[in-house]
Amino acid sequence: MAPRSGRILAVGSEVLLLTLVVGFMSATFFRNHEHSIWMDVEFSGWVAPVANRLAEGISLYGPGGHIPLPPLPFILMYVVSGGHATWLTESVMIVAFQSALVLILYFGLVRQLPRPVPVVASLLAVPCYFGCVKTIFYDACTQALVALTAIVFAGTMRRIGETPISARRRWAEMVFVGALAAATMLSKQSTGVGMVMGLLVSLFLGMRGETIRSRVQNAVVFGLATVGCCLIYPLLAWQHLSLKGMFVDIFLTGAEPKGGAPLLLTTAWGFSKTVVETVLPALVYGVALTAFACRRGEGIAPGTSDQGHSGSVEPFSLASVLLSYTVVLAAPWWFGVFSGRVPDQATYLDNLLKSLRIPVLWSGLIFVSLLVLREAFGRNQTGGDRATGRLAILCPIFLGAAFFNSLSVDTFRWFVDNNPLITLVLAGFLCGVMRLLVNGSGRVSWRAEMVFVVLLVPVSGSLWQSVVSRVFLGHFCTVEWPEVRHLAGARMTVRGAEMRRLVADVRHAAPDAARDEVLLLPNDPNVEAWFERPRPKLSSAIIFSDQYWDRYVDRDFQTLTRSMPKVIVIGPRNYWRPFQHHWNQNRGCERLIDLVRNQLLPDHYLLQLARPIPFWLPPTQEFMDVYVRNDGPPFLTAVHPQPSTSVRASECRSVAVAFGYPIDPESVNATAIQILRPRADGGWEQVPPATPAGTKLSASGDRASVDIATPLAAGRYLVRVDDSLRDRDGRRRPDAFYSPFEVVADP
Repeated sequence: MAPRSGRILAVGSEVLLLTLVVGFMSATFFRNHEHSIWMDVEFSGWVAPVANRLAEGISLYGPGGHIPLPPLPFILMYVVSGGHATWLTESVMIVAFQSALVLILYFGLVRQLPRPVPVVASLLAVPCYFGCVKTIFYDACTQALVALTAIVFAGTMRRIGETPISARRRWAEMVFVGALAAATMLSKQSTGVGMVMGLLVSLFLGMRGETIRSRVQNAVVFGLATVGCCLIYPLLAWQHLSLKGMFVDIFLTGAEPKGGAPLLLTTAWGFSKTVVETVLPALVYGVALTAFACRRGEGIAPGTSDQGHSGSVEPFSLASVLLSYTVVLAAPWWFGVFSGRVPDQATYLDNLLKSLRIPVLWSGLIFVSLLVLREAFGRNQTGGDRATGRLAILCPIFLGAAFFNSLSVDTFRWFVDNNPLITLVLAGFLCGVMRLLVNGSGRVSWRAEMVFVVLLVPVSGSLWQSVVSRVFLGHFCTVEWPEVRHLAGARMTVRGAEMRRLVADVRHAAPDAARDEVLLLPNDPNVEAWFERPRPKLSSAIIFSDQYWDRYVDRDFQTLTRSMPKVIVIGPRNYWRPFQHHWNQNRGCERLIDLVRNQLLPDHYLLQLARPIPFWLPPTQEFMDVYVRNDGPPFLTAVHPQPSTSVRASECRSVAVAFGYPIDPESVNATAIQILRPRADGGWEQVPPATPAGTKLSASGDRASVDIATPLAAGRYLVRVDDSLRDRDGRRRPDAFYSPFEVVADP
């Protein structure tokens, strides 16, 4: 068989293998709704609900649609679904773009690196990508575009370095790269900015033989193309967005909800802690791998130097290549990943593999980074090693994108999100190992091949461990919620039963699906879509800590006071505030919630429901508090439901109250108690004085007794216990509780 035909057959077989693997992973996960921040610890499905609002006439970045996220993911979702996207629609698009990411990176590496490096690196990266539990489309869309832009750019640099081409042709290719970069910027601006900065670094360091003038020209053409396309692309969707608002929300003030430039700079500086704690232990391995690999020859991969060889020379035998595939793919079953558990006898091995994952990835990153420096500043300035050159071009791009993508958190967690850098690092690591195994003729002995295969055992096991949590949670995704249209086809976790009851309670409290507005604070668009009720006409698409500007708070609060929603849901009770503090403290979302709680709820709403939900892993007790506007009969449901108490007027001395959690007795004396009675218009008012003389509360366990000294006339009443109570753990329970009772006339 001719070498070219054999290579085409090999590449086709590897593409088929990758397609089968990513197809299996996609089929395993795409229906599993494992996470929601209102039940667990991560986000899911935020793009589809916002995209559906475009069909309702809302314009992105206009009134009701202000958001710091770029428009491309929302526009794509709207085009695909026609404004009727469900959670499953977004999940399918996520796995489609994750699969595209794997294949794009494989095709980008397969022409330059020897077998089995490209496909083995791609297979090892699959669990890292599909193990990401934050399932939101704009992340998957952005990273696929980063990979596509970088691979196209690297191909352009290779053509420029190998074949003299005219300036016009070179500029045309740079315009195309700029068009792709603009699409990335309009998918997630922080990641796009990092990618563009890394691309400019590669543009100057990776163009051997080009003059400084030529490099500057290429950079100018690329920059103009990127900026121009960022202006042109939104014009194609002008009917769905405000161009002026987009410029302000994304490019001028997009960092504000994330804490602004000072917080981003502090976060970037804080990455040094990651370097000290994680990089230094791996530095020894990375430097040693680089030093020994480079001593074996100028190239990092056999058969890829300029001395008359091409990237198609394969140093490994077919048997060891197939055995390498088998080792990588068998790792999940060896260590019990797809059963959701690890056998007891393998617990130690399981922990060992988990501890290997980070050093392996960091060692590979250090190895590739040192090769970039060697390529940029080494003595050979006339062409260099092709594999080294390819990695030198891609590494700054992927590293810049990963760095800026992590600026919203306080650690450089490039190995947690689905960054293309993971595949590149694994490819570099494998190339370094292969260089250690080759002999002077560029071939490897069968003993060296077996060493390579054996090395893959712990490496593949450690990387496949990254998908364990999703597989484990998937075993509990067995329930469907047919009553919620947005969750059609999704498999919900059994832990979500209380959230399902909450949805039913909210719908019962807001029976008119067309007019009864429901406000969820903080705002999760996915959970909000479950209620199937209109949301208040506020300024922003998402009321959340890192998605909402403080400048809109006062205006939105005035909107709420003028047109009060039927139901307001706040929670998780003990978690929402500290979580908001990650980006903003006493600003934005938190300040709006405090205004609602302190100035709107006391006079116009009753806490009708405190729905307990399991939260976090392992699950802890949390509460979602449901307030209903007090312009009608109360919708009374308690954590521990109790019937309305009836007492005779002459015997009205005490009323029982159930709180749903143990009360700290020392906090009882500071508790304000109010008695409410119905108004003629159906609402509720306080019995004067605000706290009737002699009224007091005594608590035991999770129940309390309100002693009433002031005589009350016959009628319906509510006991309101204010928000100064603390539980036995010392945590302040921030909301009031209500308990109904009825006073009947003496015979």
